[in-house]
Amino acid sequence: MQAYSDRLDSREAVFLSDSHIGAAWGDPDREASLCRMLAGLSEDVQDVVLGGDIFEFWFEWRHVQPRLGRILLNELERLAVRRRLWMIRGNHDFALGETIRERGIQILDDGLCLEIGGRPWLFLHGDGMVPSDRLDRQIRKLLRSRLAQWAYQNLLHPDWAMVVALGTGRASRAVNPGPSANIDEYEATAFAWMEAAELAGVVHGHTHRPLQRERQGRVYVNNGDWCRTCSRVRIDAHGAYLELIT
Repeated sequence: MQAYSDRLDSREAVFLSDSHIGAAWGDPDREASLCRMLAGLSEDVQDVVLGGDIFEFWFEWRHVQPRLGRILLNELERLAVRRRLWMIRGNHDFALGETIRERGIQILDDGLCLEIGGRPWLFLHGDGMVPSDRLDRQIRKLLRSRLAQWAYQNLLHPDWAMVVALGTGRASRAVNPGPSANIDEYEATAFAWMEAAELAGVVHGHTHRPLQRERQGRVYVNNGDWCRTCSRVRIDAHGAYLELIT
């Protein structure tokens, strides 16, 4: 993964994911609560990493953009003036584009590696991360393909495209509710990566299950989400902290 080798120094970072703004499930106040949390971040936080599926769906047509998350985008634009903001593509908001970049947010295809306190931490969304996620990897490849992007751009009216996308999200949760059945495989994969790339830790979202484990000085953190648990991960020179924000 390219994120392994491209490392940036950071004083302190906050990672959050899976707010699914636009979905009719979870906490109805989550966009407002997310903005309040971001506005209250300590000045020590240098990097804010938005780890995928911030939006239930996102696509930018030539002359149209989604109405989702306008309050959040305004807050992120204010935040980007004094901090570095990163947004990793998730399996729902895979088509992030210029509307996001214009707010001062840097878009990442796969992940980000930050050196915090002299130790490297890998941040990613988590879809297709484990060996058994073959279907996720195929879907990821299809959705990000030029053909799929062209079809959404040219064959569907934006209103119908949003209906299809939001309906697909509802259907997937109905078929497979709750955390994924292979959740233990994520932990095993993360620790294998840490050993292979000499990482201090791996932080990801996607599975909606907050979890933190440590082994031989290395740390695995599953962020959870900002739909029901309102959890985030804060990392400084002393370590990682999985925090439930109330």
